[in-house]
Amino acid sequence: MKKPVKTVAVYLLLTIFLALFNFVYGLFSHGVKSSYMGSMWLVTLGAALLYYILSHVRNLTHRRFHRLFVNLFNTSVAILVMGMCLRGVIDIAGSSSDYIDWYFIVAMVGFGLSFITMVPMFLLPSRPSLKTK
Repeated sequence: MKKPVKTVAVYLLLTIFLALFNFVYGLFSHGVKSSYMGSMWLVTLGAALLYYILSHVRNLTHRRFHRLFVNLFNTSVAILVMGMCLRGVIDIAGSSSDYIDWYFIVAMVGFGLSFITMVPMFLLPSRPSLKTK
């Protein structure tokens, strides 16, 4: 299986897991709902959609800054989903925390940096092949 297709499959499995996690957690939350926990699966679905679109770009994995973009993007998705899950748990518990906002700030900075690295990825030429002739 090619790497982008495998990444899309993993994100789709994570989307299903997060939707099921929200459903099961909702069963034990005494009828209290949280919009953060209810929509955290949309983040992984959006990431899968972006990877699916980028998988159709020719020679994308051989371009400069591709690995940096992927690492920043995956980390930002993980931080955002964790922040949404924690905010949902805290909202359902009826409490609040000022520290949860840092998850969203760090995730947005990570997304910004990943999309900044996307620009030179499309503008610069592909890396030369590492194979010897």
